[in-house]
Amino acid sequence: MNVEIVPLPTWNGGLLAAEYDAATDRARVNSVAVARVRARLGDNAAEAFVRCAIAHERFHRDHPRATEDQAHAHVRTTCDDDPQRFEAALRA
Repeated sequence: MNVEIVPLPTWNGGLLAAEYDAATDRARVNSVAVARVRARLGDNAAEAFVRCAIAHERFHRDHPRATEDQAHAHVRTTCDDDPQRFEAALRA
C-alpha cells in the first residue's frame, strides 16, 4: 500500500481525515488534518495521527467489510492511542 499526505476534500460537511482507494492501493492522509492536529495538539500528536490514520486505512484494506468501530478498536490496540482524541481536535 502506498501512502500520500495530501489535501483531501470535505466529506459530509466535515474534514476527511484519511481515505483508502482500493483501485490504486493507496491511502491518503489529509495534510489539512495533519496541520490542524499539529496546531491543536503538537508535533508528537501530529506524527501519531499520521501513524494511526495509516493503521486505520490499512485495517480497512485488509478487512473491507469492517465497520468504523472495528477500525477504531484496531487503532487503539496497534497504535496505543485513542482515535477520538484526534477526531475531537479536528472538530474543535
